[in-house]
Amino acid sequence: MTKHNILKYVLFGLTLTSGFFSWFSVFQATKFPEANEWVAPILWFSLFVMMLCLMTILVDSIIAVELVAAAAFLLSLIFAFSLWHLAISIFCTLLMLSGLRHIRKDLDLNIKISLWKSLYTGKVRIVFALAIIISSQYFFIINSANGQKVIPRFDLSSISTRLVEPILGMINPNFKTIQKEGLTVDQFILESQQGKSDAVMSLSNDMIDRQIPANLPADQREVLKQQVLQQIADSQTQLLQKNKELILDEGHKQLSQMVGQDINGSEKVADVFAGLINKKINDYFQPRINGDSHSSAYSYILAAILFLTILPLGSLLSLLWFVLIILVFKLMVRFGVVQIKTITVEREMIA
Repeated sequence: MTKHNILKYVLFGLTLTSGFFSWFSVFQATKFPEANEWVAPILWFSLFVMMLCLMTILVDSIIAVELVAAAAFLLSLIFAFSLWHLAISIFCTLLMLSGLRHIRKDLDLNIKISLWKSLYTGKVRIVFALAIIISSQYFFIINSANGQKVIPRFDLSSISTRLVEPILGMINPNFKTIQKEGLTVDQFILESQQGKSDAVMSLSNDMIDRQIPANLPADQREVLKQQVLQQIADSQTQLLQKNKELILDEGHKQLSQMVGQDINGSEKVADVFAGLINKKINDYFQPRINGDSHSSAYSYILAAILFLTILPLGSLLSLLWFVLIILVFKLMVRFGVVQIKTITVEREMIA
């Protein structure tokens, strides 16, 4: 086997291998929402693009190059098979092949080899194709049967916490006095009951005024009224003291059902309600496993964000890819793996 054939098959193998692990790395990244999980896909796709470009530059057989490139792109279907993803993959494959053809065409037209200029002619199509197909694979993975487990969740608790306390203060003015100290769940429950107690005292005050004979002197009416109010207040205090534990237990139970977690009473009520808001937001955005038409647009938003992230990132990284491709090419020329020859070309021209 000649040196040229060895290089050709090595490039074919590396292209298919890097393509497979590129799509696999995207599949793995969907399981972990942390940003650093996307380092592996960036590295694998960098190698993948470099192999595609080197294969286009160094291998003469155009049909073989395009078949291998198309196969490497369509390996994405292994991890996210869908008829829509198949259609998108075919479109992206054709777009990528168009970019590779522009690179080869520019190389053939150049009088002197200029890899940077030739690579740059296919950059937009290659980066655009990658951005579409990666976003498509990501979208269809997170919408698969077990996709709900791999979608990252919003954490808006820091924002929600800042909004909850002022809102509580608007709902009940009594909460404003302890707002800065951090209202706990138990304080919140007891303050709510205190509001009810104040209403009872106000009602009792009106009833006593109506029950006391009108012909009594004003000072006697006031003394009698205060005695009755004191008795009511003492009875209410004793009743509240006895029922405090039951009230708190019932309050804990109701709040636990609302937020979906156990409440012991020492938590800050702002954090509890912020967690409830956060949970409702994430429950809304999480796509439903049954895939009905009312499932959230969260996956569409994520795919769009990913697409808009890959485009500028790919354009920036392509500069590094091209530098490394040119470096590898020059090393191959230096060690005799590839040769640069000068040939005479005859062409027609209008005189």
